[in-house]
Amino acid sequence: MTGLQEPEEVPIVRISANLLPTLGVTPIAGRGFRDDEEPRSADRVVMLTESFWHKHYGGSLSALGQKLTISDNVFTIIGVVPDSFRLRHPFELLMPLRLTPENIAFLPAIARLQPGVNLKQAQAALPGLIPAYKKADPELSDVAITPYQQILVGNSRPLLFVLLGGVIAVLLIACANTANLLLARAASREKEIALRISLGAGRIRLARQLLTESVLLSLIGGVLGILLGWGSLHFLTSLLQQRLPQAIAIQLDGRILVFALLLSLATGLVFGMAPVVQLIRGNLHDRLKQGGRQTAGGGQRLRQILVVGEIAISLMLLAAAGLLLRSMVSLINVDKGFNSHHVITMAVRPSPVRYKEPKTEILYLQRILESVNSLPGVQSAGWVYTLPLTGNSTNGPIKIEGHPGDSPNVDKQYVEGNYFQAMSTPLLKGRFFDARDNINSPRVVMVSQTLAQKVFPNQDPIGKRIDVGWGDPGFSEIIGVVADAKQEALTADRRATTFMLYSQNAALMEYLDTNLVVRTSQDPLSAVAAIRSRIQQLDPNQPLADVKTMDDVLAESLAPQRAPAWLFGGFSAIALFLAAIGIYGVLSYFVVQRSQEIGVRMALGAQRSNVLRLILGQGARLIGIGVAIGIFGGIWAARALTSLLFGVKSTDFPTFVGVSVLLAGLALVACAVPALRATRVDPLVVLRSE
Repeated sequence: MTGLQEPEEVPIVRISANLLPTLGVTPIAGRGFRDDEEPRSADRVVMLTESFWHKHYGGSLSALGQKLTISDNVFTIIGVVPDSFRLRHPFELLMPLRLTPENIAFLPAIARLQPGVNLKQAQAALPGLIPAYKKADPELSDVAITPYQQILVGNSRPLLFVLLGGVIAVLLIACANTANLLLARAASREKEIALRISLGAGRIRLARQLLTESVLLSLIGGVLGILLGWGSLHFLTSLLQQRLPQAIAIQLDGRILVFALLLSLATGLVFGMAPVVQLIRGNLHDRLKQGGRQTAGGGQRLRQILVVGEIAISLMLLAAAGLLLRSMVSLINVDKGFNSHHVITMAVRPSPVRYKEPKTEILYLQRILESVNSLPGVQSAGWVYTLPLTGNSTNGPIKIEGHPGDSPNVDKQYVEGNYFQAMSTPLLKGRFFDARDNINSPRVVMVSQTLAQKVFPNQDPIGKRIDVGWGDPGFSEIIGVVADAKQEALTADRRATTFMLYSQNAALMEYLDTNLVVRTSQDPLSAVAAIRSRIQQLDPNQPLADVKTMDDVLAESLAPQRAPAWLFGGFSAIALFLAAIGIYGVLSYFVVQRSQEIGVRMALGAQRSNVLRLILGQGARLIGIGVAIGIFGGIWAARALTSLLFGVKSTDFPTFVGVSVLLAGLALVACAVPALRATRVDPLVVLRSE
């Protein structure tokens, strides 16, 4: 796009005129596309997104009717769509579809079911339509209906459910802790409650008062949680944007606020019932006589059960975080097939108008390489069709000379210049492309190690000939074998790949992207300005897009694993903190409750070490039970993480042992404080108070 400021590349999506009405989207300014704007001979029109409209036109209605130059073609702005309208791929501009025989086969169709028709009925009607479809298109293999929501959500559903499980686990720990504190507070008020009941206070009224305190505490916590969530929204968005589909927006709206408040109310009522039942039931005479100092055993047992549950859930979260962390380490250490350090990449897409002739475009790309290679600090530069780790690839069958029955399916890459040298991809056999390989020389091809092993087992592939089968037909000689590079993702298997030259496949230039890859001897970002200047000296209207280092590309490829690892790390840290508070509270109350017994023991000659063992033994028993339950629960729950793990099993023994030792150690530290306090009990003071 040119004419507004600096040349800029913007993402564009082409849609049919009836897509917006089908999806119920109304432009916030201007109008949508009309049917008469679909033909290629019609006037060129464009719609803006709301953010693009505000960025370049300040949200002014005067933008409607103005001209916008895109790829050297002039378009008229006719409307603006709201930012809430999202598709699978990001976009800033919308254009009419303008079907051609070349692009019609690659188009997805979106439809709205008629009122009263459900998905099952629509699926059942398909078999009767397929014969007519196949008559129009004999190569049609199948027709299926997929809910649009499922397409938008993509494969993020397992992650969302796993994160939901983590949130529920933290919520349960927090609720158990709150119930524990409420039980302890209720125990300290036993004499007060017993006295009020003996003076005629109704048990229902007292229960209502206690529940009100619990609900109020829960609602205050809910409000603070909402504020914390609002404050961390930007962090969560940046953390999950690479993991969730573009169409999913992370935001706090009225529904979330109402849900959070209702959840706070419900947890306050449910977990506030324990102290209510504990206080309302029981023997008034015993409570008045003992002053509430000796709580019924059921209350103490309930508090212990809650602490055991906290420890078990905390261990499950720690195990999940540990497994995800080990998976991250495995991914970082995986052999990528290239060296990402000191490499800058950028998309350079020549204008289809100025470089309509493929040979003209190829010459332009070669001139860019010559100019960039002459820059100080540049070690090597090249072009590539799709960057590694971006999840993009083109694949199809190839033909092998002398083996007419073999047509293995392989990925097809296109390069130019010193691409392999720029990426530091090891050469295993033969040679790299060089000046001998050009538009006029015999066609040559390089292959990956996996292709060489798959297609030419126990043979030397150098000199063998294959027909890649896309673009100009004909066999190409294999001149080199390079190490496998991770193309789809770090977690994906290595794929058989061919590498052809742009300059020997001119017929394909209109279909191929061109990404510049430059290796530098210094910080690669410091070379961007000089590279941009050299390119715009050759073509002042040439925009650069997606400027990033290969280290950034690598970091983005790790995002699907990094997001759950970070989040579960946070969940487990919160769980550890809450569990430590829980066991500290239980043992502190245990010391207060049994202070008379401890004083008598010490008066009769018990040593401080005996008292210390008594309290720590009580804590260790709770920790041991919680850890044991947590290990079994963690092994069962970790199965949900299988799709998020790489290079580590969900039952990884070292991980479970490590997190168990960590949790038990921190819990014992929390036990030490009340245990040490118990050793300082003065027998004379305790006995005198009794």
